[in-house]
This record gives sequence, C-alpha cells and structure tokens, in this order.
Amino acid sequence: MKYLPFELHNHTRHSDGRFLTGELLRSCAAYGYRGAALTDQNVFTAVGEVSPELLAETGMIVIPGIEWTTFYGHLLVLGCKRYVDWRFVTPDTIDHALMEIREAGGIAGIAHPCEVGAPLMCGCHWDFKVTRWDLVSYVEVWSEENPHKRTKNALALPWYDALLNAGHRLWKGLARRRFGPVKSAASDGDLSGDGIGGHRRRDGRASGRAQSRYPGACPRIFGEARGQNLRPGGERPGGRDFRRRGA
Repeated sequence: MKYLPFELHNHTRHSDGRFLTGELLRSCAAYGYRGAALTDQNVFTAVGEVSPELLAETGMIVIPGIEWTTFYGHLLVLGCKRYVDWRFVTPDTIDHALMEIREAGGIAGIAHPCEVGAPLMCGCHWDFKVTRWDLVSYVEVWSEENPHKRTKNALALPWYDALLNAGHRLWKGLARRRFGPVKSAASDGDLSGDGIGGHRRRDGRASGRAQSRYPGACPRIFGEARGQNLRPGGERPGGRDFRRRGA
C-alpha cells in the first residue's frame, strides 16, 4: 500500500476562505501535498472550477467534499456520489445521517471536535450523539498551524484516545485548514505565502471571523430553529459554555 499526503480540510471563496480554487490547489502542491479535499462550508460548488488543465498543472488529486456546518458540530464529508441532505440532522439522528453518507459512497470525519462552542463559536464544538462509530472514518485531532499550542487540540487528543480505548477504530487526522494566502511576513504561527493560517495575525493569535467567532453571529442553518434553544440537553447558558469540552 502506498501512502500519499493529502490536505483534507480546505476552504475557498465559495464559503469563508480567501483562495480561488486554483490558488488553493497550487498552494497545496507547492507545500508538497499530492491531493486535497474541497470542503467548503455547506456548498459543493468549488469542484466545478477544477478543470483537467488545472489538475495537469498542479499534479493534484482532488476529492469532492463538504464541511457540514451545523449547530451541533462540523462534519467533513468526502467523496459522496450523490447529495446527502445535512440541513435537519440533529444530535439524535446523526447515526442515520452517517449511514446515508456511507450508502452514498462517502466517508465522514469529525472536524475540530473540542473547539470552543456557543456562544463564542456557535456549532464548532462536537455535540452530536454518535453511537455508530464504525460509520466515522477519522477524527481531526490536530487543527491549524502550530497545533501543539492550541487548547482545542490538547483536549482532542485524550478525547480521541478514549474512543480508541473503547474499541473504536478511527484514523487520526491533522488539518492545516487552508483558508487563503497569508499577507504578513513569516513569524511564529504564520507561514507566509503558503496559505496556512489565512485567518491568523502575525503573532499567531486568532484574528477572528465575523461569521462565526462572535456571539449571535452563527450561521442560520435551520430556518425553523431561529429563536429556539440551539444546544442539546438544556437551555443555552448566558456566558461561556465549556460544559462538554474534552468529554
């Protein structure tokens, strides 16, 4: 078996990234990747810009995908041969959705499971109640550049280890999460010119994205859910919510 380096978590201008599709693939190729998954948030449209000429130029293998961006967590869905509707998936119906992904020929991976949740980053923390772990292929344990410095990654490692100790067989993934070209000079937490950390300041601190990093700015995914309780297991607290981090 031959292993090839792939970047499996990428965003373009079709969602919240700054890369054009061609720029993303050229950046990945320059870094040394042999392939990349296009995983814009809740859209597939970037794959329509992947031409035979672009593939020949970059030598890249491209996997069509999507990042399901919901109120209960982010799921990377790769390689489906047909559309699988994610819009009304709830914590209690996630197993059925994972089965649909598998039946459509795709695989599912959990993105940044221990990211800060609501109200600071609505939906970024993994709150789905998975029981069919055999339908999940991998967990994104390390996310973004300098992963060892990030609290969400330090929490994700023991969370992943607990799943392994429970007998679940899951691949462990590292995603640099390419968003766009870095504008500043290279420094700690910022690799200039290669597209890593396109939403980071020069000193490596989070610069913030108005779409998802501020209270009340979470994407309106479920139209029927507006104004209702969006977190499972009780009312959403008024302050920071770290109830299930690392659980």
